[in-house]
Amino acid sequence: MARFSFPAPGPRGNDDSWFRVGTVDVTTTLLVIGLSVASMVAWTVAPDAVGRLALQPSAVRSGEVWRIVTWPLYNVVSLWAVLGLVFFYFFGRELERVMGRNRFAGFCAVLTVGPGLVATVLQLVSGGISTIQLACFLAYVLLYPSARSFFNIPLWVLGAVFLGIDVLQLVGLRAYRELLFLFVTLGIAALTMSMFGLTNHISWLSDARSRSRSEEHTSELQSLRHLVCRL
Repeated sequence: MARFSFPAPGPRGNDDSWFRVGTVDVTTTLLVIGLSVASMVAWTVAPDAVGRLALQPSAVRSGEVWRIVTWPLYNVVSLWAVLGLVFFYFFGRELERVMGRNRFAGFCAVLTVGPGLVATVLQLVSGGISTIQLACFLAYVLLYPSARSFFNIPLWVLGAVFLGIDVLQLVGLRAYRELLFLFVTLGIAALTMSMFGLTNHISWLSDARSRSRSEEHTSELQSLRHLVCRL
C-alpha cells in the first residue's frame, strides 16, 4: 500500500482471517475475490449452470430465492473483471481493517441482499460483482477522500470519475432502472456505514452536521425571539 496515504479515521476493528490455506490468511476480502474467481472458472466450464446464480426476478418469484444472495457470483471472464478484482483487493483490505472482519462481512452481505431485493421489485435482471465493487470503492473514498492514488490523483477525483462514467453510460442507454439500482446500492452502503459509526470519523461530514445543528439552533432562537416580541 506504499502508493496510498491514509489518515486514521478512528479505532480499527480486528482484521483476523476466517481460516488459513497453507500460509495464506483468508480474510473476507480474499474470500470474496476467491469466490468471484471460482465463478469465472465455473462460467467457462458450465455457463448455463452458473447462470442459475444470476438474479432473475421471475425465477425468484417462482421459488429460486437463493438468487437474491448469489447474484454477485455470476461473473463472466473479462480483462476488466479481473482488473476490478485486483483493485478490490487493495481497497477491500483497507475497508476490512477499518470495519473489522465481521462487520465487513456483514457490509458485503447487506450490499448483496438489499440491492437483490430492490432488483427483484424493479424487475431487473442482475449479475456480477461490479456494482458491489463500486459501492465498496466509494465507501473507501468516503473514508479517505484526500488520500493519493496512482499518479498522485486524489481518491475523491477517481471516485467521481468512476461514478460519473457509470451514470453517463446508463443515462445514454436509457437504462433508468439500472441507474436507480446503482443509486439504491450506494445509498445502502452509506446507510450501513453510518449504522456502523464509521461516518462519525469523517471530518467534512462532522463539520456539515455541526453547521446543520448550529443553523437549527439559530432558527429556534429566532422563533423564540419573535414569540417574546409578540407577547
